[in-house]
Amino acid sequence: MGLNIGLHRHLWLNTGLDYVDAELKDSGVGLPRIPPLRGRLGFDVQYKGLSIMTEAILARDQSKVFPTETRTAGYTVFNLQASYTIAQTHAAHVFSVEAFNLSDRLYRNHLSFIKEFAPEIGRGIRFSCSARFF
Repeated sequence: MGLNIGLHRHLWLNTGLDYVDAELKDSGVGLPRIPPLRGRLGFDVQYKGLSIMTEAILARDQSKVFPTETRTAGYTVFNLQASYTIAQTHAAHVFSVEAFNLSDRLYRNHLSFIKEFAPEIGRGIRFSCSARFF
């Protein structure tokens, strides 16, 4: 579930929350690979062709696990995205930069089949340029 709230003409508050509670009816044992409680909070600033978005993702630890699974610790990661769009007749050129896991947090995704061997990606940055024709 997500909720986006306009705080100002150029400023939006973006939120999200998801939770799954699943277990076997007879035994009450948690099902495998059920995601933990997770929330998202961020801001989106837009002015003309410029857009800047900040985001914090918070996940609770997952201790209600299937017998063959291991517990996964909770985590918080911070992301930042910025883009600039140049609009033309029948085309748009978008230049973007995305910085993810800014605090370089070592964390594991409970849904990953290889979480025991490989954590999620550390701090990174991605640049992109795209052209859209319409």
